[in-house]
Amino acid sequence: MLCLTSMLLLLFPVHTFARCNDLDLTVTLRNPQNSRVKGQCRNSYHGRTYNSFTNIPYAEPPIGKRRLQKPRPIRPWKGIYDATEEGIVCVQDPVFPSDVMLGTEDCLVLNVYTPMISRNSSTLLPVLFWIHGGAFQFGSGMYLLGFGSFAKFDPSFLMDEEIVVVTINYRLGSLGFLTTEDDVIPPNLGLRDQYLALKWVQENIDLFGGNPRDIVISGESAGAASVCYHLLSHGPEMKAVTGAILISGTCLAHWALNKDIRAKAFNVGKKLGYSSDNNSANLLRQFQSLPVNTPPISLLKPTTVVYQ
Repeated sequence: MLCLTSMLLLLFPVHTFARCNDLDLTVTLRNPQNSRVKGQCRNSYHGRTYNSFTNIPYAEPPIGKRRLQKPRPIRPWKGIYDATEEGIVCVQDPVFPSDVMLGTEDCLVLNVYTPMISRNSSTLLPVLFWIHGGAFQFGSGMYLLGFGSFAKFDPSFLMDEEIVVVTINYRLGSLGFLTTEDDVIPPNLGLRDQYLALKWVQENIDLFGGNPRDIVISGESAGAASVCYHLLSHGPEMKAVTGAILISGTCLAHWALNKDIRAKAFNVGKKLGYSSDNNSANLLRQFQSLPVNTPPISLLKPTTVVYQ
């Protein structure tokens, strides 16, 4: 009987679970060094307890002189960051109604959802890295915004499985994809945000019970096109990616790639009343001095994606 029990344990390993306690749900990150985040306990669809860490910053706020520039890793912070709040979304036009803008520029955050695996468990779980869709213009890692929808991405179904889920925000519209096709306003800022978030996951996810060498990147629509671009990039962070799931989108789609993007950048400037002298530095200064809620809303609408 003892032998049979041992064989069953080998065939069906048992994970140990700890009682969830919000007061003790604090993780000390590896990067940014010694920065701490506090999460909360939640229940899965079938009643399993899991850990939720939301709105963790992974990059410095892309505001002021950092607007329309490459993302920089977040610097260490003092104290404990409250990773229990919800609602941070990047600046976007929610489509309906068209005269309302949502979000903030200080939006480069990610969310981590992980089953209640005890701290002494040596078993790391596979990681699902989710990139939201929304035509590169709307949406977030927590909400599906646009076309009148304010639906919430709900990890509770996945938390009944042995998996860690990460969802992210990235810059949208012109703030994420406008470019002068040079180093002044670099291309693909939104994709670069995603890449930096993936790097954060590789550096920290084991602290949340995830395996940094077993990451599946996934997305739908524009998120799927983003996954496709990352698969083609062959960057160092992609070495830990063991799989990919593309839902209703690909980088081969006509809407995932735009041409004449430098001309379109200056056309946006012209619509905002700026002189068109074809000088990238002048255009950047003008964009960086502009309040993000300044009309016309066309500052946010162009989707100018090209992978470089």
